[in-house]
Amino acid sequence: MGKWKLFLWGPAIIFLGILGMAFFGQLGWFGYNETSLKITNLTPIDLTEIKVVLYEKPCEVKRLSSGENAVCSFMIKADSHYKISWRESITDIYLEEAGYVTHGFDFRHELQFMGNGKVNFKIDGSTSTYP
Repeated sequence: MGKWKLFLWGPAIIFLGILGMAFFGQLGWFGYNETSLKITNLTPIDLTEIKVVLYEKPCEVKRLSSGENAVCSFMIKADSHYKISWRESITDIYLEEAGYVTHGFDFRHELQFMGNGKVNFKIDGSTSTYP
């Protein structure tokens, strides 16, 4: 009699187990994925006050000299994009949104500052230019 009950309830137990794993995986109970954003200054001037925000968590770079790089790392909790702000001079402050991350994957992105408010966002060999 015990084997028969297990046979009847087995598929339901397996289904509920898979459903529970998916639910708790979305809550981050099995760990988060990561994104790494390489920031490169390709302008001939120093950039200051660079701030990249993902999920309200900022990564700040006070000064990035011409030709230098910095790296920001974030834990991915859900779908989102990067909010970027930077200063090219005393009067030139820029704000931009770029890129996209989604839960379930690790990302390696690169943000290249080109000057005059333009940035290139690179992912897996393809480049998007903003604005």
